Amino acid sequence: MAPSEIEYENTFGKAVLSSFSFLKTYGFSLRQQYGWLFQAESKCCIVTIQMDRHQVFLDIRPVTIQDGQNEAVEPFDLGVIINCLYPEVDFKYTFDLKPQELHDETDRLSKLLLRYCEATLRGDFSVWPRLEACIKERQRKAAFAALRKREEDRVMHIKSEVVDAFHRKDYAKVIVMYEPIRHLLTPVETKRLEYAKKIANHK
Repeated sequence: MAPSEIEYENTFGKAVLSSFSFLKTYGFSLRQQYGWLFQAESKCCIVTIQMDRHQVFLDIRPVTIQDGQNEAVEPFDLGVIINCLYPEVDFKYTFDLKPQELHDETDRLSKLLLRYCEATLRGDFSVWPRLEACIKERQRKAAFAALRKREEDRVMHIKSEVVDAFHRKDYAKVIVMYEPIRHLLTPVETKRLEYAKKIANHK
């Protein structure tokens, strides 16, 4: 019998309260916002621990003062912080946790938080500019990869249409579609283009 969501929620709550109790020594108050989400707040930052689809996530964000009011800036996920600043760690969250595994996971995350973000917990956000630069670079690379993937898909679609046109002996279409991507053709495709040109010149 699969564990109920109530069992997950209760186990998660106990695990978080146990694993992150150390935050009190840094001036944090740890509260359960609702069943799947806890927030630990201090004067300088907010740590959020939440479970989504049986996976535990954690993020941290500084708190600034604007017009006399606390204002939390954009949070950074623990995985992003570790993998940007300490890529050799190769941090990964654990997927599809069972209730009996939740405490081990919250213990693991709490230890990683303390090891790699201890200065931040004390209010030292000197690494934040490096994190922001890292995230911008990741976004740039992701955008470039997405653009390259779209271009690769477009070229593959053209090549597929050309093969069909070649089999139908529509050599004019072969030439029109191959010429703009000539620099991307394989030796076999280049020969196909040259053959199509030869046939078209003899018509």
